[in-house]
Amino acid sequence: EKASASAIQEGGAGAPPGSIAILYEDKDYKGNVLNIKGDVSDLGAVNFKATSSFRINNGYVATLYEHKDFKGNCFSDVISRPDLSKIEFESGTTMNDAVSSVKVSNFKGAVMYASKDFQGLSSYYEADDNKFDDDCGGNKVSSIRVASGYRAILFKDVDFNGVSGDANCNDNNIRCVDNDIANLESIGFNDEPSSIKIVKKSP
Repeated sequence: EKASASAIQEGGAGAPPGSIAILYEDKDYKGNVLNIKGDVSDLGAVNFKATSSFRINNGYVATLYEHKDFKGNCFSDVISRPDLSKIEFESGTTMNDAVSSVKVSNFKGAVMYASKDFQGLSSYYEADDNKFDDDCGGNKVSSIRVASGYRAILFKDVDFNGVSGDANCNDNNIRCVDNDIANLESIGFNDEPSSIKIVKKSP
């Protein structure tokens, strides 16, 4: 979708028809807002330089980036977040007032979180990824959300455990996930995944 953002509005105005997400200058969805209808490569260009909370509409995923042009530390989610200061990077800094670009899209894959209960740094996967090192959430995975109608296949090793073709969900080094899991310890796979395949399930 073509990148677009509406004019800044005062005080918690709701998203107009067609908007996907709303960025707020203050935590708890307060302060000036920016309605997001598509990817925005430079929030500074639309004079929105401070983001402390955001809302995302159902069925969509947002990825917030520290730098413009979708670069730097990043964080993905499919639920609204009232306080971005709770999203902390390994450097000790947080996502609060550190958002410079944003991507939004239909949720058609999985979001993986570094901490249990869908907390911590996170990455969105809409396609297969053979190695996690350069992704938003790094290589730690403790919880996962999976879009309806999709399956996430988690592999213990990079390059899909060296397996080509269909994955064997009964393999001890593979987990096939069809639903949200708040703690991967429950399936014996906490901090184990190193690569992922996204499969659209048949109707």
